[in-house]
Amino acid sequence: PEGKCDEASWLPQTTLAAIAASDAQLAGLGVWIHSEFFAGKQVLTQAALARCATLMDLAVLVTSTSGCFPKTRTRRAVWWRSTLRNLLDHVPTDATLFQSMTYQGSSARAF
Repeated sequence: PEGKCDEASWLPQTTLAAIAASDAQLAGLGVWIHSEFFAGKQVLTQAALARCATLMDLAVLVTSTSGCFPKTRTRRAVWWRSTLRNLLDHVPTDATLFQSMTYQGSSARAF
């Protein structure tokens, strides 16, 4: 029937006014958000929920305030993490140049 709440047709651009005009109640949506993402605690006020114009705004608000979503991205180790080790890995060296410093024998002997 007309005016029936059809959650399957909701898109990120769907306005909360359009949801309120259907059979869905925004108060019930707020209760579901708090029970699902905030362990039942009343974290978001009704005013904060009312400031959201679309479902995308509501999703951004929930994901930024809830502890259910990771806040930092995990990144791969980058090459500059260990600058000295990477410098030594990439500097071309010839071991024969430093043998006089490490060899304890006669320096006149050729290798």
